[in-house]
Amino acid sequence: MKVGIQSQNLTKEVVDFVIRARIGVYKSIGPSGHDIQFLWQIKNALPNCIFIYRHYFDPQPLWSPKEQAQNVYNSLKDYFEFPYDFYEGYNETGLWQDADNYSEFTAELARLLGESGHHHMACSFSVGCPQGYADFPYEENPTEWIRQLREYWFHYFDGLAETAKYGGALGLHQYSLPQHNDFFTLFRDVLVDQVLYPDFENIPIHLTEFGLDDGPGGWREGWGWNAQQYADWMKATARLVAKRVETAAIFLCG
Repeated sequence: MKVGIQSQNLTKEVVDFVIRARIGVYKSIGPSGHDIQFLWQIKNALPNCIFIYRHYFDPQPLWSPKEQAQNVYNSLKDYFEFPYDFYEGYNETGLWQDADNYSEFTAELARLLGESGHHHMACSFSVGCPQGYADFPYEENPTEWIRQLREYWFHYFDGLAETAKYGGALGLHQYSLPQHNDFFTLFRDVLVDQVLYPDFENIPIHLTEFGLDDGPGGWREGWGWNAQQYADWMKATARLVAKRVETAAIFLCG
């Protein structure tokens, strides 16, 4: 699995760090703060680095899904000259009541991007799944927990199918606490092996946000750890989620 960063303010200092660290994935958060020359400087120095773009949309409406997908596509077109490998749509949406609309939106955006020679990074759901999955512990009833999870994800399968058809990928967010890695490892194994399998056993999975959360000071403070402690935790967590995951972009640098 390749590990890298995401940034919403690409400065010369960030460029120098990225090239020196030889990261494997770089994610931009736009629409501002990303000089195309800086991006190409990174891409030329690190040709195998995966580039992902997230455009900030607020609000993120899902009524008339095809119309909204066209609006998002029109905004993303301004960045087709940038060296991005994948383009996201909405971020951390996917509420249960909008699942079918979101799937239709995803399918249409994947088609629009694909037919213009670009690739969609679908979903980017918060903590790795749409909201609404089982609210009881896995250990209480594993069979029912998995059944409910698959039932919710089934509503997104049409969007994922169109994403895969055009060479896109599935984006997930994974944050953790030092003591909660077992849950995220469990969720990853269940999602990959029993929900996405066999329909999407080959779709690339990227952690489009990755990091430590919910501690003192939240993700900004990283539990008050020094850089080495944080790096050691990242390495350990990366090994846990490496199954079927191609890249993980640490939130946030710059």
